Amino acid sequence: MAAVGLPPWTTWCPMPPPVPSRPYPPKWPACLTPAGLITGLLLTVAGYAATIWCYVTMGNAWRIGIDREEKNRLVTDGPFRRIRHPIYAFQDLMLLGAVFLLPTICSIVVLVVHLSCVFAKARDEEAYLMGVHGEEYRQ
Repeated sequence: MAAVGLPPWTTWCPMPPPVPSRPYPPKWPACLTPAGLITGLLLTVAGYAATIWCYVTMGNAWRIGIDREEKNRLVTDGPFRRIRHPIYAFQDLMLLGAVFLLPTICSIVVLVVHLSCVFAKARDEEAYLMGVHGEEYRQ
């Protein structure tokens, strides 16, 4: 029986196909393990905390991009004492943690693309810092 004023085909709704029963609670995907989740969480939190440490250490010398007209002090304290580009290193650590948290091809691709971008950016920054700080930066 059709509704008044509507064509007959609008009132007929086929039954959806049956949905297979799903276990409850849902199972974790096979690629997720407790060890991977803990490792990923620790790497991500450690990388994030260390990145903030870098920003605090840089203080007013922190900037986005390179301003070739500006000459900031050379930061050699904290993580910059041991690592040439600690912010990039700790960002990579966070992304490695993300690979453990979400172990997919996409996560790995994001990590690899980020690494290649970081290497290019680091080369540009090193050339700038060598020009501004010379031998002091080389050490």
